[in-house]
Amino acid sequence: EICKPCLPNQELADHIAINSSDTIQELEKSLIENNFLENAKSHEDELQMAARIGSALVVENEHLKVEAFELKNRLASTEAKMEEIQDDKNKCLNKIENLLQLNSDLQIR
Repeated sequence: EICKPCLPNQELADHIAINSSDTIQELEKSLIENNFLENAKSHEDELQMAARIGSALVVENEHLKVEAFELKNRLASTEAKMEEIQDDKNKCLNKIENLLQLNSDLQIR
């Protein structure tokens, strides 16, 4: 069964993407390069970095939700195709069995 649309709040994702250009990797690199955790100058610096990290995590989470939604749909579609192929295979096997039986019956006569 195909998943019903449950896409994340795109308006929120767009707003965050516009207002936060940092990716998780960029923030991580910045923290490491600047040794930020040990050199934070003020509580405000820590709060700003936490806000940037939070925004980047929200954006990444939204992307992951979309990706999970798409993967669930692909999986459902693939499972449906596999079931259809299995049904076709069973029909073919039944035809073969019927033809073999018919052939056997004809040879007996």
